[in-house]
Amino acid sequence: MLKALLVAAGAAPPRSHDMELLIQAAAPLYPTLRKEMQAFARLTEWLTASRYPDLGGGLGEAPADVAEMLALIKAFGANVRALAPFRV
Repeated sequence: MLKALLVAAGAAPPRSHDMELLIQAAAPLYPTLRKEMQAFARLTEWLTASRYPDLGGGLGEAPADVAEMLALIKAFGANVRALAPFRV
């Protein structure tokens, strides 16, 4: 969604899955979403661990932590869709 926001703003998204980098690029363009974006910073570790499991052990995340992150992502998605000039 962060990359989609960058494209919608006319900015080229970086070729990266580093959430901090994506947040730094998107937050100035969407200041009302900045606080929500910051919650996704720790996803870089999750994405790396799931994509490259040989690099280390599991993250040890509790199911409640995952459920909380999924709820944050769902709410963020709704806020992003509200910015769209049309409904999909």
